[in-house]
Amino acid sequence: MAAEENVMTHLDKIWEATVQEVKSDYGGNYFYAFKERISSVMRNARHNTHEVTDAVFEALTSVSPQIRYLCCGPLTRILWWAFEHLPIEIMDTIVNIRSFMSVKPRALEDEL
Repeated sequence: MAAEENVMTHLDKIWEATVQEVKSDYGGNYFYAFKERISSVMRNARHNTHEVTDAVFEALTSVSPQIRYLCCGPLTRILWWAFEHLPIEIMDTIVNIRSFMSVKPRALEDEL
């Protein structure tokens, strides 16, 4: 897996190389919130990459592949099991809230 520090350094380089118009549209607050979100995801990510490759292999070689493959720990499996029994609209809402960034790009703030 990529080291968090390397990813953050790369993001900083990309931001520095970004044209000023785009920087103005997004704003520094959005960039820093985005970096924090990426950092949080990386800290909480599982490091067992073999789970993903095993699932992909199974999906590609299975006569009857599953609709969804879960590459997660036991607690997350239980949560997904509970989600599967909810209406899809509620499940989507929960997932969207979990991945929501509270900071909006500056250009969108001006429109509101």
